[in-house]
Amino acid sequence: MRAWIVRLGGMTLLAVLGTAGCASLGTAVGPAGTPADSQAVVARASAPAPELPSSEPVVSYWDAGIYLARIKPFVLLAVWDDGTVLKLIERRFDRGEIQGKYQVGRLARSEVAKLLEAIRASGFFEPTVPYGSLVYVDGPARCVWARDGRRRGMLTYHGGDDRDELNGIGPNALPSRAQVEAFLKTWHAVLRAIDDLSPSDVGPYEGSINLRYPQNPALESEEKAEEE
Repeated sequence: MRAWIVRLGGMTLLAVLGTAGCASLGTAVGPAGTPADSQAVVARASAPAPELPSSEPVVSYWDAGIYLARIKPFVLLAVWDDGTVLKLIERRFDRGEIQGKYQVGRLARSEVAKLLEAIRASGFFEPTVPYGSLVYVDGPARCVWARDGRRRGMLTYHGGDDRDELNGIGPNALPSRAQVEAFLKTWHAVLRAIDDLSPSDVGPYEGSINLRYPQNPALESEEKAEEE
């Protein structure tokens, strides 16, 4: 606890900073040190609770859940174009629902631009396997969704051992070994770019999260083409 004297007009106030970081202005005393007002004045500064943007994130990283196990998808990280970052830091399951603790922080707009540039350079928007998806039926998977201007893209991967994935590819397989290797290179480059994020002003987030698991843009484009 710290205390100091603050002069305000013709009065002198005793200010105290407690361990919780709240400042209290104590009983005012006059020039001779006698009480000028017996009513203590207390000032507590509380930061407003952070809010997430209502717009669509530019990048989101998800656990896709497992349908047969009734585990619903849940967001691991989301980045908005204004620099807001939401990240899951702790989780547990309760009847298929994710009970998680999240943090929110800030990135400079230049850092958001750097993230998108890394995603573009990885080949994210030109996946080498159909629908940008390499998963096992009804198995666990992770996905990254991103938008860059009007472009939308999504990659989904089961996240298993890359060597097992590659060793199981025959000479006439589709996608080919070269296509799968290129996909894995892109996937890991995108995750490295996400892992390299270092937001500032990080604090707990306990508000609502109104994000939906993203639709695969490749499938959406195919469905629209069939309708036409």
